[in-house]
Amino acid sequence: MNFKINFKNIKNFVIAEIGTNHNRSKKKAIEMINQVAGTKCDCVKFQIYEPSEIVSKKVMAKDYGLNKIYGNISAHEMFKKNLVTPKSWFPELKKLCHKRNMAFAVTIHGENGIKWAKKNKPDIIKIASMDHNNFPFIKKIINNLKVPILVSLGMAQIGDVKTLVGILKLHKYGFGLFHCTSLYPPKITESRLLNIPYLINTFQIPIGFSDHFEKAEASKKAKLYGATFFEKHITLDPYDIGPDHKFAMPIKSLKKYITDLEKIKFSKKLKLKSYSFLPLSSREKKIRLKYTKSIIVKSIITKNSKILKNKIYISRPGTGIEPKFYQKVVGKVSNRNLYPDQVLQWKHIKK
Repeated sequence: MNFKINFKNIKNFVIAEIGTNHNRSKKKAIEMINQVAGTKCDCVKFQIYEPSEIVSKKVMAKDYGLNKIYGNISAHEMFKKNLVTPKSWFPELKKLCHKRNMAFAVTIHGENGIKWAKKNKPDIIKIASMDHNNFPFIKKIINNLKVPILVSLGMAQIGDVKTLVGILKLHKYGFGLFHCTSLYPPKITESRLLNIPYLINTFQIPIGFSDHFEKAEASKKAKLYGATFFEKHITLDPYDIGPDHKFAMPIKSLKKYITDLEKIKFSKKLKLKSYSFLPLSSREKKIRLKYTKSIIVKSIITKNSKILKNKIYISRPGTGIEPKFYQKVVGKVSNRNLYPDQVLQWKHIKK
């Protein structure tokens, strides 16, 4: 199988997102790959990250509603102890995916992920919704990783989508965007699926659908609207313990999901009212502050001193200065003392 994928030419490419649903069991991760291989699935995806690339140390597990599972600990500790996939697994997992004729994809979230991907060479790089406006990070990937890039647009505003597309067009190895709703699961009224034809018509680029719905109906409609690649979270047991099992599809249902998608044909004759980018639902707008990222203080910045690159990092939450303003912040002067893991605000900077 040729794992050099051109998303401009594909019709029905399905990515099975294992993510953290192996519950840190390598045996379970291998079992999931082997089961997915029997479903006609094209690709398996995992996550590569350091906890600090996901969330600052001041965010708590309860801020994501996960304290009932993991206790009253920081979200940083929660990821580190319970959700990180050990990097030592990946050479074997990639090899198994290829042996079973499936591409191997990973989501990366920061510079450590870029360094890992350069060394381990996945077939596809995925950028999560939390990083869709993390333009400094995405710019570092462009042409440094010689594989296609897929970016999810959960919580995205149209202005940031336009900037994102402009950056991705510089990537020589191809790219695509996922329409996505960053709710787990969303209601069908929150799906905004008409953004799919809007994105296709406006940007003339490949558009897919990252599906967080419990059932398959939203993906079928997305295919009808023009989506050509799909990402579906999967699990061995939807009642297992963890943040993603509840809305994930049991692997035993994945084959039918793929077969049903293959039967649906996109019709250009279908007239769709897609004249604008539909706004976020009230729920997605609300969680945007939790799930996107900001510029965070890494080490003490004293009053009247410059804000240098080695003094800041980018992570959740999204309640501060957005990553797209990173270059404007570097070199500015702080008007007060700032402390590690403090979310940087414009009010902290001398005008």
